[in-house]
Amino acid sequence: MSAPKHRVIPLLLRPLLLRPLTLRTAWVATAVGCLAALFVSLPGRIQHLAVVSDPDVRAGLARLRISPQAYMGYHIGFDTLTVAGYFLVALIIVLRRRGDAMAGFVALVLIAFGCALPSVVYALAASVPLWDAPPGPVQSVGWLLLLVFAYVFPDGRFVPRWTSLLALGAAAWTGGFFVFGDTLFSGRPLAIAAALAVWVGWFATGAAAQFYRYLFVESPMQRQQTKLVVLGFAGTLFGVLVAVAAHVAALAGVSAPADAALLRLASTAVFSLSALLLPIAIALAMLRYRLFDVDIVINRAIVYGTVTGLLALVYTGCVGLLNLALGIVVARAPSVAIVAATLATAALFQPLRGRVQARVDQRFDRGRYDARRTLEAFGAVARERVDLSDLAGDLVSVVDQTMRPSHVSLWLRPSGASPEPEGAGVAAVTAPDARAES
Repeated sequence: MSAPKHRVIPLLLRPLLLRPLTLRTAWVATAVGCLAALFVSLPGRIQHLAVVSDPDVRAGLARLRISPQAYMGYHIGFDTLTVAGYFLVALIIVLRRRGDAMAGFVALVLIAFGCALPSVVYALAASVPLWDAPPGPVQSVGWLLLLVFAYVFPDGRFVPRWTSLLALGAAAWTGGFFVFGDTLFSGRPLAIAAALAVWVGWFATGAAAQFYRYLFVESPMQRQQTKLVVLGFAGTLFGVLVAVAAHVAALAGVSAPADAALLRLASTAVFSLSALLLPIAIALAMLRYRLFDVDIVINRAIVYGTVTGLLALVYTGCVGLLNLALGIVVARAPSVAIVAATLATAALFQPLRGRVQARVDQRFDRGRYDARRTLEAFGAVARERVDLSDLAGDLVSVVDQTMRPSHVSLWLRPSGASPEPEGAGVAAVTAPDARAES
């Protein structure tokens, strides 16, 4: 019997995703090829990183008593850590899910993309365009497979079907970007901005494909996997934005020149460590997704992220306003302002967290929010109930509303009666709107 149309995979990707022998060969070839390309590019990377061309960075390193060789070793060390992390996770997935074609493809993605990340670190450290960071072919394969991963995770199918055509278009774009990037974009700010917009557009299609899957296609188990991966992507993206923002601030002259070296070192560490969140999340989604309540993690991330941002705004505003208000009266206004702002921020934390938690539960976790309110209302009523039958009816109603079982019954043993055999009892009340068991 032929496969249904919605499971058809383009001919170029079919051997990769569906044939175990070809998959193992591709896995080994990709791993060896990516490592070989990294080793070939390593001498040039070491040479460029050992010679610090930026005078502000060079002066900052001298002030921090860090030699150019140590600066180079710092970046190479984080490169090694990132690549090793991605390779280790890929190996674990392959060994734990032998014979699973999707697991093999995910391992391919991790290997190729992990080998592409040192090029991004090099571009940040050496202040060169991404297309000039070696090795270009590895970057092309890594970014392409990451995009294809967004189209086919978690079951290996292109959903919607037209994403298979987008994957072919993405292959042409990534190859052209890294091969002809210097010719097309060098010295052309508008072209660079357009290229960035195109990259954002490609990955927006991957996010849209995952959103469509989540709403209309995926099972509850697959939705748990998707939530874990999205959480890992969000953490990695946050780290990338922080690293790039520090880099852009140094290039734009917003930050002090004396801080250029420190910003460069910090951006490399933040980028490399946050990049490891993605393979960890993918490994959990593939192997251990049943052990975690991802909704709680996402809920807490939204709550504490929002609270942190609001408190940062409050702290900054308090320091600025108090400096203006106390500057004329108090000689040490900055110190007083900082202490007062810190105390105000600490006092606001718990009330603000409670309000944000309630709003997030109400907006994003409506079922749990309604269940909590129902239980709170029952607790208030139960303290005033005297009649046992009324209390039993309220209890059954609460269980039916919060847990949504297919059938609800409450069995009570008469007061003073001996314990009944297992399964015996008195049917006190049954939920009036209980759904019949299927």
